[in-house]
Amino acid sequence: WKGYLNSNLGYFSITVEMEQYEDGTFVGSYESSGGGYGPVGGKLKGRTLKFKIKNRASGCYGSFSGKGRLSDNGEQIRFSFSGKDCNGKQSGNGKIYFQD
Repeated sequence: WKGYLNSNLGYFSITVEMEQYEDGTFVGSYESSGGGYGPVGGKLKGRTLKFKIKNRASGCYGSFSGKGRLSDNGEQIRFSFSGKDCNGKQSGNGKIYFQD
């Protein structure tokens, strides 16, 4: 998945790799053009997903939670998130697109 996020810190491109299991849970990792990276995990129920993200960037640890919606064709996820790391409280939204 590739896309973007827009937060109170600015606009960043992101890449997310995820693996989904039969019960709807998913695990993976993300990386942003702002230097953030780390694990992501959550659950998809219907078209709604809830997730948690940890920032593991050196010296900038933090955690975020969010929710999103999978498009009808399964190729886009719109999401919103909030949390805190070394840069303080953050919130925003974005969209990622499935990459075959």
